[in-house]
Amino acid sequence: YLRRGAFPAIAIEVKASQAESIAVHPMAEAEARYVQGDLLVRNGSTDEAAEELGAALALDPSHIGARIDLAQILKERGDPGAAIDALKAVSAEAPTNFAAAYYLAAALAAEWRYDEAIATYSRAVELNAGSADAWMGLSVAALALGRTVQANAAMTQAMRREGGPDLYRSRAYAALAVGADAIAAADARRYLELAGLSTETAVYTAFA
Repeated sequence: YLRRGAFPAIAIEVKASQAESIAVHPMAEAEARYVQGDLLVRNGSTDEAAEELGAALALDPSHIGARIDLAQILKERGDPGAAIDALKAVSAEAPTNFAAAYYLAAALAAEWRYDEAIATYSRAVELNAGSADAWMGLSVAALALGRTVQANAAMTQAMRREGGPDLYRSRAYAALAVGADAIAAADARRYLELAGLSTETAVYTAFA
């Protein structure tokens, strides 16, 4: 039916809710356990998360999200090699899955395997060109190998997706970590410029 608004100067027709015609299906138990596990991972409760994710995989051994999260837990527990192997397996089975490619690239970069990281980040941005994080990861991995042109091109793409000055601040720290001191200084100055901060406080502000 239609309801007509009571305001004397305006008549607004509003359609009644059709919610009763929408089919509602319960979430599969494997998916429910995965969702709980994923939330626990995000909150840092890795032991409880591992239990929920393990239960999800017992119900659905092919669950991609649960396998990715368990790989992240392996990395957090100090077993990056096992994490990389697990993520490589997921990525091979699900080559169009962005999360699998992104987290594999990040795990490779964390182990200084930058050539592999660049190739995997490149695949990740092909799968999801809108991810500023993936473009940033590609930029930092390129910096680590001295590929400044590629690094800056990827940074430009990251800025187009997110556009905030904090991206330059983040890359400045990352550049320092991989020994690209000149890029770190340039990024710090760019951050200050975009943030509207005085260069007189650069030492205290950019790397605070």
